[in-house]
Amino acid sequence: MGYGFIQKSAKLQGTTVASTTLTFAAPGQGKYNCINAVAVEVNAAALLTIESPSGTVLFQVNISAGAGFEKTWEECEPIRGAENSALLVKLSAGTTYSINASGFVTP
Repeated sequence: MGYGFIQKSAKLQGTTVASTTLTFAAPGQGKYNCINAVAVEVNAAALLTIESPSGTVLFQVNISAGAGFEKTWEECEPIRGAENSALLVKLSAGTTYSINASGFVTP
């Protein structure tokens, strides 16, 4: 099965927003956004959530204040969003944070 890439790595950083979302746009009819790697750094205790569509939790983990989090999934077993739906990587708190995520679109 062939895959097209969403973005090899998408990064979102902020210094004043208390909640942030990294969004991979809906890929089109019959296609699915997939995440196979995520890395987060945050200065406050936070909840990291991956959703697709918005409100449907696919993955969730608590992160301690001042800690980082990294997770990779096999390309054959990624976090797969709903058909033709945005995939959201959400961080619930923090004033200094970064989110990096990468993945691909399935045909």
